[in-house]
Amino acid sequence: MSAIDQAFIRAYETTEFAVSSPAPAPPANQPAHGPRPHFRTFAPPAAKGPTPVTAAPDLPSQTAPTVGIVDSAPTPAASPSAHSTTARRPLSEFVTPPAAAGAEFRPALEVDAYRYSPVVARLCDHPAAWQKLLPVFDALAEDGRTVIGVAGAEVGSGTSTVAACLARLVARAEKKVALVDGDFVTAGLARELGLAVELGWEDVLAGRVPLAEAAVQSLADGIALLPLAAGGVPASEKIDGVHGSVTAGVLRYHHDFVIVDLGSANDAVQSGIARRVARQCGIDAVLLVDAGDGAADRLQLPPELADVTLGVIENRIR
Repeated sequence: MSAIDQAFIRAYETTEFAVSSPAPAPPANQPAHGPRPHFRTFAPPAAKGPTPVTAAPDLPSQTAPTVGIVDSAPTPAASPSAHSTTARRPLSEFVTPPAAAGAEFRPALEVDAYRYSPVVARLCDHPAAWQKLLPVFDALAEDGRTVIGVAGAEVGSGTSTVAACLARLVARAEKKVALVDGDFVTAGLARELGLAVELGWEDVLAGRVPLAEAAVQSLADGIALLPLAAGGVPASEKIDGVHGSVTAGVLRYHHDFVIVDLGSANDAVQSGIARRVARQCGIDAVLLVDAGDGAADRLQLPPELADVTLGVIENRIR
């Protein structure tokens, strides 16, 4: 039974026109006629003769109601209180309206604060080294380019570390930040923030859980994390599905910036995954992470990343 059918049944059960109630037989002195009108008429007390009359709005309320034949002339409008219990009401009045959907994205899991790795803590202790990036983020926001990828020029260059530092930097500037682990080969961003998770982005991509159930919110940091529980190449194959683009769309809508850890662009497997993430999630800009040995100069980036690369961040802490 559909919701509309149930609403109709509830509407008629709550009025005196319930479908289960038998219709009263017409009086013997009244001829048979067509369907009764949708409103009631009242008979005056002790009327002489069998002639039925129409309703009078000013009759006493204790007069017993009865259904009569309606004249062809229009029935005068009754006062609002005269038929408050019998007037037809919109069907929507009998259905409880659904609660308004919240306008804010709220992850199902909340933690007091992330426990950053010692490397992240050391890097964030030197905020002056990051200040040049704040104007860059402001310019990107003005252009509507808010999904930022962080890719490594080589394996072990520290993309997860730099992504976590960037998220903290932008969050400290009073921006709403979402941090996404897109490194399906390593899948270490949750560990970088001191978390052990059982659900991750791969479960969202497979359609097993909604996005909010896989995300984690840090109350102290103001950063929402979409981790990978285990990652793996088979899980990355679902990025091209509808859940991949929906993930980026929802996070982009509810946050000022979305920072995506793309892993190492020099790794053959992860580089292919990063290309698909950039294409499906609409990466607007890419920051390369170099360990300080010039690997970024020798790197051949795929067009999905090369066309939106802004520059290089040197991470000299091993």
